[in-house]
Amino acid sequence: MKNLKFILGAGIAVLLGTNIVQCDRNNKASDTLAMYEAIQDSLVQIYNKLGQQETSISSLVATSSSALMRVNSNDTLINELKSLVRNSRGSTSATVHTVETSFRDTGSVQIIRDTLTNEITFPIVVTGGDAYFSGFVYAWEDRSNWNISFRDTFGYKVESAPSGFLNLGPKTHKITAINYNPHSRTTGLRNFTLKERRKKFHIGLNIGYGIWANKSNIKLGWHAGFGLHYSLLSF
Repeated sequence: MKNLKFILGAGIAVLLGTNIVQCDRNNKASDTLAMYEAIQDSLVQIYNKLGQQETSISSLVATSSSALMRVNSNDTLINELKSLVRNSRGSTSATVHTVETSFRDTGSVQIIRDTLTNEITFPIVVTGGDAYFSGFVYAWEDRSNWNISFRDTFGYKVESAPSGFLNLGPKTHKITAINYNPHSRTTGLRNFTLKERRKKFHIGLNIGYGIWANKSNIKLGWHAGFGLHYSLLSF
């Protein structure tokens, strides 16, 4: 009987150890595959009712930032994202967002002439703008000074949704950037987000139905207890 308990205990220990190592390998492989699939995605851009551009793209999601570091890519944004994550330890999400902002309009020109000679008094002042842009140009005969400012503000959403038949497939993740300034346009967007690692060890009360040992008997039935548990397989 003692030999049986020893063999059973040793077998469980080996099984746990093998399962832990295999799960770690599977997690790394799964993270790397999901990372490369997300990298292949391209920007999707729309304009909402306010004329603001909304840009979406798949997020790079993994249980560890090392998965991102293992990615080899010539994409400038991906490399900038890797650098940002590397220098932002402790953060659960990082985003690289590149934008171009331009403004076209007809401004007012202020010209002042001398009342006696009718000559133009310099500088000539040109002004223009709206709620998101303001510009002033002071022009002389041989030079000009420009004072232009943009008020760029952005909103970000990182979302996940189930996929597949009956929503049983793996979750898809995406980031959406909203340019509140209607004069700005997104030229690049990438996001990395850490997802929670699925817990294998559990401490607490449990109740279930399965195989359990009681002294010399190995039975199939209901059991309840309190302790440390490791999930080999869950669904």
